[in-house]
Amino acid sequence: HYKANVLDQGRDEIHSSRLGGQFGIIFNTKLSNAFSIRPELLLSSKGGVIEYDSGEKFKRKSTYMEVPINLSYKISISESIKVDLFAGPYVAKGLGGKYLYEDVDDEVISEGTVRFGKEPQDFEADELWMKGFDAGFNFGVGVHLLKFMLVFNYQLGLTNTVPDPKNKSDDYDRGIIDSYSNRVSSISLAYFL
Repeated sequence: HYKANVLDQGRDEIHSSRLGGQFGIIFNTKLSNAFSIRPELLLSSKGGVIEYDSGEKFKRKSTYMEVPINLSYKISISESIKVDLFAGPYVAKGLGGKYLYEDVDDEVISEGTVRFGKEPQDFEADELWMKGFDAGFNFGVGVHLLKFMLVFNYQLGLTNTVPDPKNKSDDYDRGIIDSYSNRVSSISLAYFL
């Protein structure tokens, strides 16, 4: 899901999430019986749907390589069941993605590739450029059962992923341009070796 701060008062938008996947590895380093530091390396899908008041829809799904670093506090419920409360920052690098723009009858108006980096002077009509860096804060809870952990996580993106235009005029004001940031809710299953 991504959240937009829409500053153009002339249009209404409804933002909703898209289902995506996540895969990666977790390194759990104990600091004490209760506390641990848990860096992760994840390949994550992020994106969402914007529905305009005209009925047209813009859909985006992008892949990121991300590194959350969480501080975890473990609470023992029983010998085999433990609960982790965790929080920490994350950084992410956009790898690529796809977008689709549809009319009110779900007919495709345009579709193309999401590219990450500085928007070039000239680019193809089917390219959507976004900033390649994403960062924010995430927090959640994990329930350990033997060597498995069921994790509920929320990721609050704090980076505007919309790039500045290539040719900024002297009166350019970021305050009148839409800004988009990633917001991700996830449920995952981990297995500890």
